Amino acid sequence: MADSIKPIWEIVSEMGATIPKEEWDKVRKECHWTYDDYLCAWDTGCKNCFQFTEDGPHQNKFAYCPYCGLPIVIVVEAEKEVEG
Repeated sequence: MADSIKPIWEIVSEMGATIPKEEWDKVRKECHWTYDDYLCAWDTGCKNCFQFTEDGPHQNKFAYCPYCGLPIVIVVEAEKEVEG
């Protein structure tokens, strides 16, 4: 059945819809996940939250977001230097 999996743009064009290239470039193609230290959970790019009991998405074999289905990209936020 893997042969029947098609990219979304093929499905859309088969439905007779057209999306201008400029608009297609604006569509999210990845789901960016950031770790929230306060909640001990991951904030997703699709505005959800996910908590693992141990480790993170890749260590738990998560390649795709369970909410939106896009590939997960871990975003590492630069640590802010605190002056005291």
